[in-house]
Amino acid sequence: VPAAGAGETRRGYLSDFDRPWARLSRPGSGLVVDLEWDAAAWPFLWYELEAGGQEGFPWFSGGYFLALSPCSSWPAHGLHDARRVSGTTVWVEPGEARSSHLTLRLQPAE
Repeated sequence: VPAAGAGETRRGYLSDFDRPWARLSRPGSGLVVDLEWDAAAWPFLWYELEAGGQEGFPWFSGGYFLALSPCSSWPAHGLHDARRVSGTTVWVEPGEARSSHLTLRLQPAE
């Protein structure tokens, strides 16, 4: 991960997981974060890193974060584009119920 103010913005969709799982750790922090999710419900993982690269709204070069978000469709440019570009939108019929799981674990580094 680049330093704050490095002038970088990265975005992408990850897919085709052998296991729907991601691990984040920071050397010296003593902490590991594991994220595990239901790949049938969320086959994609949206990866977004902001380190001062977005000069305009909403970060004005001051954003500094890493986000990993399981998602059901792509791209993240609204429902119309997800239908038009990828055909990955999920339809939920009236009265239909859906359930899934997502687990976030914080634990000491190994």
